[in-house]
Amino acid sequence: MTRYINDIDFQSIPGAVHIAVDGWTSPASESYLGVVVIWYDKPRIYRCVLEFIRLSSAHTGAYLAEKIASCLQRYGLENRVLAACLDNASNNSTLVQNLEQLVPHLNGPRSYVHCLAHTVCFKTSSVCHKL
Repeated sequence: MTRYINDIDFQSIPGAVHIAVDGWTSPASESYLGVVVIWYDKPRIYRCVLEFIRLSSAHTGAYLAEKIASCLQRYGLENRVLAACLDNASNNSTLVQNLEQLVPHLNGPRSYVHCLAHTVCFKTSSVCHKL
């Protein structure tokens, strides 16, 4: 059965939620930010794409944090986020610092979960370049 975002009552989700965020730039140089919400409700882990946000300014940590916070507010999730999974892009450290000011329960760098897939890819690439 397909579930659509409008069918999900985010306020009825027990406990905290987590977000995964990643950016993408199209071959035509259009930039987007994907925001996915993840939560646990026995016996399953659920995930839902909240939004693909069109980016129109420089990808600074402050700008991205504002876009993510606005997205979370639209769904009433700004007080529920416990952790954010992001890649290792240099602007993500400042993104998390700025997001901490906008999302009350986010605990800055302690809430920043580095994406394992990006970390493994980065480490593998650096080893291969040394060979």
